Order: sequence, then structure tokens, then C-alpha cells
Amino acid sequence: MFAARPFDSPPEADSAQGDKKERAVEMIRRRRRGWDRFCSADQEPRPDSVPFAVRPPSTSFVLFPLDVVVCWRHDCLRANDRLGKGHAMRNHTALFVFLLVLLVLVSAHWYLTRNIRINPVNVRQLAQLRSIETGLELFSHEVGGYPPSDVNDPAGVPYCGAMKLAEAVLGRDLCGFHSRSGFRADGLDPNGETTLYPNEPDKENLEARKGPYLQRENANAYRLADVYGKGNTGPFDEGLLVFCDTYPQKRPSGKKTGMPILYYRARPKGTAHDVNDPDNPANIYDYRDNQVLVGLGVPGEPNAVHPLSDPRRFYLNTMSDKSPGPSRPCQPDSFILISAGYDGLYGTSDDVCNFTWKYRE
Repeated sequence: MFAARPFDSPPEADSAQGDKKERAVEMIRRRRRGWDRFCSADQEPRPDSVPFAVRPPSTSFVLFPLDVVVCWRHDCLRANDRLGKGHAMRNHTALFVFLLVLLVLVSAHWYLTRNIRINPVNVRQLAQLRSIETGLELFSHEVGGYPPSDVNDPAGVPYCGAMKLAEAVLGRDLCGFHSRSGFRADGLDPNGETTLYPNEPDKENLEARKGPYLQRENANAYRLADVYGKGNTGPFDEGLLVFCDTYPQKRPSGKKTGMPILYYRARPKGTAHDVNDPDNPANIYDYRDNQVLVGLGVPGEPNAVHPLSDPRRFYLNTMSDKSPGPSRPCQPDSFILISAGYDGLYGTSDDVCNFTWKYRE
């Protein structure tokens, strides 16, 4: 009755085009069902049910997201030819969301594994500090007080707190502390006449020893030359022992060691904790006890400077926030132990100490 217009397609062409779209839609539905079966943990997919876009990669799990993206893009391009630009926009949006989620997951994985790597070492470091504290308490019980931490020995030779700590807990030769020791850098008795730590101590010498108060195998004690390298120990003898923390790095000597643990003893007559005047003679703790050792810097990094080289930083980091009155230090009646922490720098926010503290600007 009505004549077909010149530009109208014949009914057979419309039917063929509709069938083509239906087949494309059915193909996508099948692939989505295949994806659901592929992701199911309790059903093993058949090879013919796994869609092309999610076929398992042949290399490794690491390349799986990339394989999915490439195959997904290939499938989208084939479907776009059948379903038009609107479908292409939805596919691009889905691909963008997928990449965004993947980026978030990778970032979260990196952050969590970084914490997992660092935190157990912090636990080991705290355990080491507790062991040293126990050794110092045993030393104090037997000798009658904590070891000194002055920057020099009684003869005026550089022999700082970290080295006196190692001698008190382990002895200069790891065989125990000699009861006649005056904490001299040369290892002689207070009169400078007898060597208290010979290379081959006899029975009488060993009977005069106390301790050691830590197991030598677990003490993590090294010579200064092991940490800083020969010729880089400043005014200190290269053979002096120090406790090193549990953050080992390869040193100029070729060995892997941590940084020395700093030891400061509270002055019995001290009453102040003066941040603005670090040289105040009334300060309970003296920053100079380990200042020369801190001044040696970071082994193998000549341009690195420890923030603790600034005397104010020492008093800021050791300040107690529990004192309602004038500024007071943490542990005002005993001693302070400081590890440089994971970054190997004294005075930064990741330092590990034998007291609870917070970093202050």
C-alpha cells in the first residue's frame, strides 16, 4: 500500500542488523558469566567458559593485571564495533576505575610491607635496650652504682659514655668487668701501673672480674674500627668496644653493624634540664658525654651530620612531659640509652630509647 522510501533499508537488512546486535550482547553476557565462574573459589572453570579477557597469564602473577587490561581492551574494541560509542565510553570508564583500584592496592601493599619490615626490628631494638638495662642494674647491685658516662677518663683521655657502658657490662675483652677498673681509656688500673685486660688473662685476673652481665654471643658488641673503619675513629682507640643497635648497615670496614648505643648517666647533684643553656652545670644530664662520638658522623657518609650534634636537640628529645613544674628529663635518677634508629641518625624522630619520648621541633 505504501511505497518504501529510497533511503529506508529493506526489512531483511534490519533483521540482519538486529540479529548482529543480539549476538554481540549475548557474547558479552557469556563472557560476564565466564568471569563469575572464573573468580569462583569453589568451582574450577572449564577452558571454554573462561572469557578471553580474563584468561590466566602464562608468565607470573605479577603480570596478571597487565594481561587483564590488554585483553579487556581487545575485547572492548571488538564489542565497540557492534554496540557503538556509548558502550565504548562505559568501557573506558570501567578500565579507568580498574586501574585506579589497582594503584590503590599497590600503594597499600608497599606501605604495609614497609611497616612490616621496620617494626620487628624496633621490637628487637627495644629488647636489646631492656637487656642492657638489666645488665646495668646487676652491675649497680654488685659494684654500688651505675658506671660513669663522662666524655673523658680520669686522666683526661677521650673515653665516652658508650665505651664505658660496654666495659661495665662486658669488660674490655668480653670476659667481664675488672673490679679494680677506674674506667681508663688505656685499660690500666687507677694508678696507671697494671694492665687490667691483658691479651691472655691469668686465673687471678679472671677471679677479679664481675660479669659479664650479658651473653657475649647476643651482646651485639663491636670494635670502633668495625663501625667507622680504621683511621676514622677520631681521638678514640680503634679497639674500644661499643654496643651497636639492631639496624645493621655495611660499614667501611666491610662488616655489617648498627650504630653505637649512646649512654648517659644522671648526675646525682644535678637539678636542671636547661634546653636554652645546654652548658648549665646544674643539668642532670650532660650532652657532652657522647658528643665526640656523635661528631664522628655516619660511617661511610662524610657529608651526613647527626641532628643530635646540636646540644639543644639532646635536651628537647630527652625532656619529660610529665613534670608539671620546671623542665625535667626522662629517667632523672638513673640513665639514658639512645639508639640511632632505622635511619642511622641520632636525634631524629625514629630514635629508639629506654624511655617514652616524643619528638619536639
